[in-house]
Amino acid sequence: MLLPFSWLFGAFVKLRNHLYDTGRLKSFSFDIPVISVGNLNTGGTGKTPHCLFLLQKLQHICKPGFVSRGYKRKTQGRILADKHSSASDIGDEPKLVKYHHEDIPVMVGAERIMAIPELLMQVEGTNCIVLDDAFQHRKVVPALSILLTEYADLYTRDYLLPAGNLREHSKESRRADIIIVSKCPQSINLAERQAIRRELSPNKDQILLFSRLKYMPAYHLLNKELLLDWKQKKNILLCCGIARRQALIQYLNSKDLNLTIKAYSDHFYFLEKDLKNIDRLFNTLQEDTIILTTEKDAMRFLLHEDWIRDRAWPIYALPIQVAMSDDDNELLFGELERVIEKPF
Repeated sequence: MLLPFSWLFGAFVKLRNHLYDTGRLKSFSFDIPVISVGNLNTGGTGKTPHCLFLLQKLQHICKPGFVSRGYKRKTQGRILADKHSSASDIGDEPKLVKYHHEDIPVMVGAERIMAIPELLMQVEGTNCIVLDDAFQHRKVVPALSILLTEYADLYTRDYLLPAGNLREHSKESRRADIIIVSKCPQSINLAERQAIRRELSPNKDQILLFSRLKYMPAYHLLNKELLLDWKQKKNILLCCGIARRQALIQYLNSKDLNLTIKAYSDHFYFLEKDLKNIDRLFNTLQEDTIILTTEKDAMRFLLHEDWIRDRAWPIYALPIQVAMSDDDNELLFGELERVIEKPF
């Protein structure tokens, strides 16, 4: 029933892209490389961990900055983050980037075409920008465009909004320089890779890579030195507000845990009433239960640090990192080096 609306939406998006492609709507480039990270659907492909992954690699060859619109932040205008910036100031994802990389400048602004030069003006020496969620941000011409698609939900299998989750037709993937199939199982084999390659059918000049997410040791939200021992803590209250939680739940179930789940919408801001509801549920569970959340959710839980400290919650954050095969790592790093060294 929603397909007619998807056709209308698709016609509008196609017209917009045509106007950019023909130059009737202006795009702008910068004299430093801008690396765009984005997707075709509405979320859940792992953009933030991939941005962290790229920033970590780029630090070896340049001085990168990170620019985001700061989705669902409570502020307006352009803000250069510092160590005191909260998730409500800059958004949970930019906060997570700053949390891991205090020395990398992080700028948020709805008009990223203005946020980039402001970051360059305020932070001297920045010579590369990672631009978050920017595949549809046609005002900026990237030096390298990276498109993510989830292994379990390839864009070739989806419909345009509102019938599906695509923001653009799958054919627009041709604008990407690199396509990364994210959240792959560790067991993915060559035959599966080749089948996905046939399905996505990248152009001969596009690079297709495969990545997976690996879970790192969980740490106490108020004390990063205190790590969670899964062998001693088997009763878990999982509180999370992320787009797709199936892989996380599957990972926790593999550890033979007694799992209770309290789920929220993506980017959910916890109010005091929500904390009280979690506290009531927590107190009905076994005495040795701990509260577990994702690192992205943790950035929003930290808005209530005093509340959590007063109640001595045993709350732990579970980090994730991107991993690739040695061959894919080499291909990606080679492309990053090529872009950084390219004259502008």
